[in-house]
Amino acid sequence: MMYLKRKENKMDFTQFVNSKDIRKHLQDIGYEFNALEAAWLVYQCKNATLEEKHEAWRYIIDNMPDMEFPENPEEDKYPSLHCLLRDHIEKENFQIEQFSKSKRNVIYRYEVYFFFSDQWEHATGAYTTYENCVNTALNEIGDNINRILISKEYLDTPSADHINIILRNDGSIMSVERCIYSDLDSCNLPYLSHLSYCFDSLRFSFPVPFKKGDILCDPSLPDEGDDYGRSIGPFVMTDISAIKHKETGWISYGSIDMNVQGYFQLQSTGNINRASMLNYMNAEYYPKEKLTGKRQVLQVVSTYIKGKIDLELFARTYHQILCEDYAEGIQTWFDQKEGLGLT
Repeated sequence: MMYLKRKENKMDFTQFVNSKDIRKHLQDIGYEFNALEAAWLVYQCKNATLEEKHEAWRYIIDNMPDMEFPENPEEDKYPSLHCLLRDHIEKENFQIEQFSKSKRNVIYRYEVYFFFSDQWEHATGAYTTYENCVNTALNEIGDNINRILISKEYLDTPSADHINIILRNDGSIMSVERCIYSDLDSCNLPYLSHLSYCFDSLRFSFPVPFKKGDILCDPSLPDEGDDYGRSIGPFVMTDISAIKHKETGWISYGSIDMNVQGYFQLQSTGNINRASMLNYMNAEYYPKEKLTGKRQVLQVVSTYIKGKIDLELFARTYHQILCEDYAEGIQTWFDQKEGLGLT
């Protein structure tokens, strides 16, 4: 299990950091996590299996001092971290056991996640057992699919909520999701567990290697932006919520504030749009060799933000890159018309 590496009989919690660049930085400075920080890192890790998360949480329970959750002005103090983790592990194991049991008037279906389009798509077919559904899904998926959602439906029985299980493309369980079914929009809406409610109410400030003007990305999201200003693709960082890294405990409430702000690029025009990326712990340096074509605009923005060029040179270079990209597209269009005998 790649996430259960130990150093001198101590678990290395940097292995649960999603960003390889932040992971290396924390390892280089020898950062020590307290129990709450370690548990949160395990919770938000994108690639650790549920089994690996459970083992890491058991290590925290057995080897690290218990902690009480910080006091929220709107809530009472939460119970101990150890109790929360222990109860959550027991609950998830029970849910998986019940989910996999076949019963009368029950069918299983699966959906697959396409990374490049950032979309879930339903697969055809229904299965009477969990094993048949999983085996069929694993046999039919392609290389461009890395997540499978298994759902369980009770026939002739209206249900307000149910459990979904997310699998990796090798069959490992990644998460158990409790969902609420809505007849209004016919979609499954995630329902937060007590653990996620507790962790999502916290904000941490870990040391990061990034500086204003760096070109970053979240490699777990599609590389291409779009015309709706979504926070995907590479971006030039302007602000990050982890600036005061010495304040390593909770600073405020709401992990939604653990974000990075910067300039993202619209796919069609190449113009930039200011937006935020959630969870700065996912951010990595964007490869310089991929800054080609209109992506070079991001390099110009970075150079200007770092104070290496003035506003006039920034504006001229910015528009020159976009004009050249547009002209190249127009030339390609004319060549196609000529090749089709339309000129």
